[in-house]
Amino acid sequence: SFLTEEDIHSGSSFDGQLMYRAKLYFPNILTMDYEYETRVIPYDITKPLYETVVEALQQGPESEEHDPCLPTGVKIHNIYVDHGICYITIDESIEEATKHIPGELVAMSIISTLGEINGIDAVCIELSDPFDYSLNDFDISSHIYYYKDDFAQ
Repeated sequence: SFLTEEDIHSGSSFDGQLMYRAKLYFPNILTMDYEYETRVIPYDITKPLYETVVEALQQGPESEEHDPCLPTGVKIHNIYVDHGICYITIDESIEEATKHIPGELVAMSIISTLGEINGIDAVCIELSDPFDYSLNDFDISSHIYYYKDDFAQ
């Protein structure tokens, strides 16, 4: 069965494996933009939807035109939502793993993917090094929040 966000939030139950249709954004360094792929992913109701979506994002793009924004092996130290703001702390190894991709494309791919989830109105990306406020030369200062209207494509 396929779930919509309304189904998930209303507590609907289905027989068999639950599936969620997600928009996952990935950088495209040829066009210098970020683009989405629609992916149907298994949904485990015992954990938050945003964790499931980030796990799917970590599996990388299906299209060869896209680059991964959260490559395999880059650890997510923490992710949670508080008052509509999704806070995600990513290991600083992401900078080495994505050094060939402009930081803005990496950050906006993550932000746009999380922003597709109902209940997330803003995203704050932090690196595990508390003194590092830049992702491949793109400012991701914890004082800057990206609101849905800013990253809707």
